[in-house]
Amino acid sequence: MCTIRLRVGGTTQNGDAFECLGCAIGVNRHGAQIRLGEPIAVGRQVRLMNLENGAQGDFRVIGILSSTEAAGVEFGVEALGDYPTFWGIEFPSRSKKPAESRALVECRTCHTARFMPLSFSEVEVLESGGVLLKACGACNVDTHWGYAMQVARARAVAAPASQDRETPSARPFPDEEKAERPAFVQRPILIRASSGQIDKAQTESLSKEGLSCSSEKVYEVNQEVTLEWANPGTGLRVQTRGRILRRHDIGGSKRKIYNVRYESPVTALPAVRSRATRRLYLAFGAIVAVAAVLTEMSVLTLTNSVFAPGGSVRRIAYSAGVLLLVCVAYKLWTSILQQEPEAQESLKKKHRVAAALAAAGFAVAVAVGVVRGHNQVTERFEVQRLLRDFAISETLEKNIDAAENRVFAVSSDYVDVCATLRLLAAQWSGRLDTLSGDVAEINRLRGWHGEKLAKGIRRLQEIISLDRQKIRLIQNQIALGVRAQSIPPAKQNAFWQANFEPFSSSRSTGNCPGWQRGHR
Repeated sequence: MCTIRLRVGGTTQNGDAFECLGCAIGVNRHGAQIRLGEPIAVGRQVRLMNLENGAQGDFRVIGILSSTEAAGVEFGVEALGDYPTFWGIEFPSRSKKPAESRALVECRTCHTARFMPLSFSEVEVLESGGVLLKACGACNVDTHWGYAMQVARARAVAAPASQDRETPSARPFPDEEKAERPAFVQRPILIRASSGQIDKAQTESLSKEGLSCSSEKVYEVNQEVTLEWANPGTGLRVQTRGRILRRHDIGGSKRKIYNVRYESPVTALPAVRSRATRRLYLAFGAIVAVAAVLTEMSVLTLTNSVFAPGGSVRRIAYSAGVLLLVCVAYKLWTSILQQEPEAQESLKKKHRVAAALAAAGFAVAVAVGVVRGHNQVTERFEVQRLLRDFAISETLEKNIDAAENRVFAVSSDYVDVCATLRLLAAQWSGRLDTLSGDVAEINRLRGWHGEKLAKGIRRLQEIISLDRQKIRLIQNQIALGVRAQSIPPAKQNAFWQANFEPFSSSRSTGNCPGWQRGHR
């Protein structure tokens, strides 16, 4: 957001040539935001001449950003060619990781201006009046660099004498000559309004009387604010009161440029002690832990509802609780950041670790909720299959009981019953094996059992054990058919009556109490 004086030339829509004075109030490597006293149609090509260094280039008007009778018309223009030295500033290459701060500095030897990424420690050196030792491409050695208090003096290109005579001496903004040239520095700053609202903004320039900063928040002209930023390296915070003098809208962006004048001396606040935020960290950790537990329960109910609709009230309650706790945790976190400025590398690392732990807690909660929900759904299906297999097993047992308790008149009746028992016993034995597998799967899915479930599983295992005993007795009855083949036909009926005893008589005598229906 520097000011560079220009001479603009081109042709109007009628083909008439025109030339006027103006200035660039914001520049980058590909274009600029310029201010003129006359309007130009969008899409027109213009010829810009930098009056500071004599550089010229072709640009195209891409949009009108603002227009007022007092300030003139502001345009956005883009360069139609590659002009790396047009503005007299070397711009840094685009980096994947943005720098902590940036400043317009110049070499004290060759006066080359460069918009350079800087660390907080380097900004502190420059703000204290020092210089930095940096490599200079023009000098090919390490030279001393300081703030560029004036942008691109007339030095890079030597203009002809005739051009010097033609260059207008009038300045578009003569009042700026009386004011001190600011240092163009971009670094984070906190703006605190009287209402207590805190805004993270970015400085654009600094001077002894004030600063300019960019922010998306809306502040009124003449509004008093408190400015606060960290003193890098020491952890001290610097604070002063300021007053908004001007507000400038940036065309095509939500951000606005504010000129702020200092209303009080700059004072240093004491460094924040870690003990002062210990309670905030404990409260933040407790709230994050509770929110993680509610997140796990919310994910659990959501996973269950996919297969078994229901539980919407609980799911909404858990989600509302998570949102409320997250809002409270965010408030605590902002309080921590206010008391522990991230200008100190140790605090920044500490904050990253805390944020990573909170994120890991929520990730683990979501994973646990999904796993538990999947296990519960699978367990529900296993219980349903177990009940189905148990019902089939009971049906087979009832058919076996009906077959062996029928009225026997001749030996052929016993032979038919043995054949029926052989078929039903094989199916029943297979079903009991399936029931045992169902019980084992439920035990695997649920590591911890409630007393009711554990009691039911023990009762089911006892029933399966007694049913296997009954199958062994049925196998003995089936074996009587082989023995009966060696008995004379006249004695077979007596043989069957003496050896084939129906289970009803066994139950009545109490030999197999586990087969009674009361034990189901």
